[in-house]
Amino acid sequence: MKPAILLVLSVLAAQAAGVPLCLSRLTMTDNFTILHSQAIVTKVFAQVGVRVEWLTDKQCRNTPVGALYVILEAAGPKRFKPGTMGYAQPYNSVTAVHIFYNRIREDHPADFAFVLGHAIAHEVAHVLQGVDRHSDSGIMKALWTVREFGDMRLGQLRFTGEDVELLQLGLKIQAAGRFAARF
Repeated sequence: MKPAILLVLSVLAAQAAGVPLCLSRLTMTDNFTILHSQAIVTKVFAQVGVRVEWLTDKQCRNTPVGALYVILEAAGPKRFKPGTMGYAQPYNSVTAVHIFYNRIREDHPADFAFVLGHAIAHEVAHVLQGVDRHSDSGIMKALWTVREFGDMRLGQLRFTGEDVELLQLGLKIQAAGRFAARF
């Protein structure tokens, strides 16, 4: 087969399998909030044609290849500004995003699950895009305002067109890397 056809097939296979996500809780969490926020992450990515797959604890124990770890931490390190909700580590030996669970819960008690879900989606998108950038609006905006928080509650906070292009490009590059590594 031609390399271009193989690349397209590998991208389709990667998207069909979904982006594997492992949730790691380093703090006490509310299961209802976690399930609600996971549903938000799944929906936000599905709206742009990216399927995420939340793996079980048992599946995650075996450190699946290509899995992205979502680590819920009690508090953020002091090096981060007070409003920071998390950060991504896309290039470490274990790819992970860190979410400051208690900070989000304390700062956004009425909309906790909405903000938590969108914060996870934001950080996961950084890893999938493979670039360190923010948008002027939408999920990838650096600092959310009252408008974005309202859009979250209405289910209307989305990725911009440029964000979607970067997600698709990042997935293609990652799929090509996995493809090349397999053969």
